[in-house]
Amino acid sequence: MGTNLYAHIKATYKRYDYEDPVSVMYDGLDDDPKVEELTNGYVWNHTYYKTLEDLDKEYYHVLHIGKSSAGWHFSLCIYPAIGINSLDDWKKVWASKGCKLFTEYGDEITPEEALKYIVDRKSWSNKTEAEMLEANNEMAKEYGIGRVYESYDGYMAANHAKRGRDGLWAHNDGRHKLTDGTYDLTEDANFW
Repeated sequence: MGTNLYAHIKATYKRYDYEDPVSVMYDGLDDDPKVEELTNGYVWNHTYYKTLEDLDKEYYHVLHIGKSSAGWHFSLCIYPAIGINSLDDWKKVWASKGCKLFTEYGDEITPEEALKYIVDRKSWSNKTEAEMLEANNEMAKEYGIGRVYESYDGYMAANHAKRGRDGLWAHNDGRHKLTDGTYDLTEDANFW
């Protein structure tokens, strides 16, 4: 089970009367000069939009905070270009006026709840590594789902993982920087 978290930050952009969301894609900006003005120098992979009811007809800048996946360290997105390099930087953003936090399911959460997703993490399984490997291998053999592994280390290597804190897997994929906590930092916010 995974959950993505997002920060909706009230923007200071000039308003436009777009009926539909304005999307700025990872691989470049639309040719519309209004969209270029709307981005106002911000970085990639975000959507700028105006919702008429929920967001009080204001523009919000949506930043992907990161993803919570069962059994893994939290993937915490960082944005060096706009000064978000750590969890402490995120806490400052969350405390700013006009910032609202949401899960991918549209549920608004508090900064304290977001912090729990990130730092209050423990393994979801009470099984030993040998038991987890055996369960994986039995499923692979019986249902043809996944691969059979000879060792738990081989299982982790195939999943780009290494042993992390509190029984969790840490990311070992070259895209994440490990911390001493239950979260890893990544500049690659383009994941769901």
